[in-house]
Amino acid sequence: MKNLNTLFWALGMILLAGCHSASRDSLPAELSLADHELVGKIWQVKSKQFVDKQQLLNDALDKEYILLGETHDNPVHHNYQAWVIDQLHARGRKLSVAFEMLNPEQGEALAGQQFQNADQIFDAVKWDETGWPSRKIYKPVFTAALNAGFNIYPANIDRKALNQVIRQGEDNLPENIKAQLKENPLSEKAEDLLRSGIVESHCQMLPEQMVPAMMLGQRVRDAVIANSVMNNKAEDGIVLIAGSGHTLKSGVYGFIRSKDPTAKIFTMAWMEVDKRFSHPEDYRDYWGTEELPFDYVWFTPRMDRPDPCEELKKHHKFSKPE
Repeated sequence: MKNLNTLFWALGMILLAGCHSASRDSLPAELSLADHELVGKIWQVKSKQFVDKQQLLNDALDKEYILLGETHDNPVHHNYQAWVIDQLHARGRKLSVAFEMLNPEQGEALAGQQFQNADQIFDAVKWDETGWPSRKIYKPVFTAALNAGFNIYPANIDRKALNQVIRQGEDNLPENIKAQLKENPLSEKAEDLLRSGIVESHCQMLPEQMVPAMMLGQRVRDAVIANSVMNNKAEDGIVLIAGSGHTLKSGVYGFIRSKDPTAKIFTMAWMEVDKRFSHPEDYRDYWGTEELPFDYVWFTPRMDRPDPCEELKKHHKFSKPE
């Protein structure tokens, strides 16, 4: 294949950024489906019932690992994440916060520093150069962590390391990561789900030979994120801010559980409503699972955004070979 190294690099960048496709400057301000019957409702997966905010919070209060999954460019999700952090702090929890959006190099820029506001953090980590959505979207979460006095840590793998994973494959992984993958194998169903998710999120444009590498990259990212939250847990625990593809039970949750079978883990996702679906369990189809792969799902309006596949075609000129 021509320009194979370029292709590997482009795919690595997409995977590292959680496959968000709209550029920071093109994000529209409008939200749609705000009047959908599920908007604002919280679904407890185990009981198959709606619960209120207080019940959700009560369940999170004694957990060591609080995994909060988002759609990256939806500001409603970040406002709710900030609310959870505020509430946990108000109830005396002593926590830290890890961000998928930060890598080890950015973490070094934060280490030992005192920040007065979120913009100082964004400046220190050069946020506006990262490709993540606008700082104003993420500001509520960082502000909540700062106001609570919670330490902030990076959770993501760095760009060079991810490229190496995608290029060189599993045999060349660090021994600790290889061991984690072995200790936490995917079920056949979860592997099929990951494969289909990779293919669909890249608009069925990936060359087939790249799919296993991308699957491995996603698994390695889950392992790295899990290591970060386990290593940086504060006295009472840690909050993870990440894409919901990482907070599902076959993701970061599984790697934590394989290391510590007794860990108290709380995992949830804010999900955008779909006009086709009026019952929470209809959203299982999105994940291809028998039940929603979280403890809780909190439904929100959708962001009006450009078609991701059209955006991908514009910015990444690769396609399946004929």
